Amino acid sequence: MTASASRALLAAARVAVALASLAAATAWLASPLTALAEPKASERDWTSAAAEGCALFGADASRLDSRSCSGCHRMVDHGHPVESDYEQARFRSPSGRDLRPVQEVAKRGVRLVGGKVTCVTCHDAASRFGSHLAIPQNALVRPAANLADPATFENPAPPRPVALVRSGTQVSPKPLCLSCHAID
Repeated sequence: MTASASRALLAAARVAVALASLAAATAWLASPLTALAEPKASERDWTSAAAEGCALFGADASRLDSRSCSGCHRMVDHGHPVESDYEQARFRSPSGRDLRPVQEVAKRGVRLVGGKVTCVTCHDAASRFGSHLAIPQNALVRPAANLADPATFENPAPPRPVALVRSGTQVSPKPLCLSCHAID
């Protein structure tokens, strides 16, 4: 293959990725704005199924430690420590500024149970989002990346206000992560 043919093939591949990304973004922006609409039956079923016996839906959910969750839920290694003391982690961080002060984390609406990061730090039964992510109410969110579709993470859809995203949608956890992690 000649150099010019290689460049043309590479350019065509870039155009295809850009068009796929544009199509995803257009679908995301064109989706109905259903913040106040009644959830569809499938969304109600998802919520009901999730609530069956789950301590996250109990009266004392805001005080749950991770042992309460691991009895039923397989604790998947998602790369984030749980049951760790937030202040100790903050002062162990390389620069000392990688994690926000506890007062700022609380102001952003994030729960630290007994000063620790637990399951309820990131998950909330009242959340409208997939996996019950506790996304801050004033956040702008994007759809969650689909690892099988590079367009979703190479050229993500534009962000939308939380109130304009359909209940049950899987969204990127980044706004939640930025409540503690000072990388913005």
